[in-house]
Amino acid sequence: MVKNLIVFFSGFLLSFSLHAFVAPDSANSIETDQGKIIIRKFDTDKVGEFRDDPDFQYKAIKREGLTWWDRLKIAILEFIARLFYLATSTILGRIIFYTLCAVLIIFFIIRFLNIDIKETFYRTAKSGSPKLSHEEENIHEISFEERINEAYRRKNLRECVRLTFLHALKKLADKQAIAWRPGKTNDEYWRELNHHPARQPWQELRLYFDYTWYGHFDVDENIYSEIQTVFEDFNRKVS
Repeated sequence: MVKNLIVFFSGFLLSFSLHAFVAPDSANSIETDQGKIIIRKFDTDKVGEFRDDPDFQYKAIKREGLTWWDRLKIAILEFIARLFYLATSTILGRIIFYTLCAVLIIFFIIRFLNIDIKETFYRTAKSGSPKLSHEEENIHEISFEERINEAYRRKNLRECVRLTFLHALKKLADKQAIAWRPGKTNDEYWRELNHHPARQPWQELRLYFDYTWYGHFDVDENIYSEIQTVFEDFNRKVS
């Protein structure tokens, strides 16, 4: 009995809800359109202008395949990408890759600065110090004043510095402060001088020589004047 009452009232409420929300009779709600109908036609002249305009003459684009040059570029790019992948995906690959990058950077720096590797890094097997010159000249056979004056007239101040340093060695050898011989290193001469009064100015001349001859630093008149002042001090202390 209760169940039947529930079904009855549910159906009653549903029908009441539908009746309340149903739109009014369409015959009473639709208004008649009183607007004037205007029939428009295409302008044949305008259509003809668009038809003749090249910008509006669409044609099917002919598809072309890749040329041999395109294929080659794609193959090169894929090869480079593959190398980068192999170079960065393993520890050994990364070590090799970064080492090559470092070598290339150093190479370009050396080329840019125009550094002579042989002169910069050449050292004797005995102590690692630079030799006196490329030619291993005999300092006892050089006319230093004449050679220095000639180099100065040619504005070759770098050669003047080299000859001045060799001249200082000759003076030390003449005073028997050192035992000069070809191939001997500057470190050996430095140790031989020990407490000699000319030791310090000779060391200054040596530094000028190393920087200008092996380090390829430029020498101007001011620097050469300083070197001459040091050489004068050396002469006073070596005699």
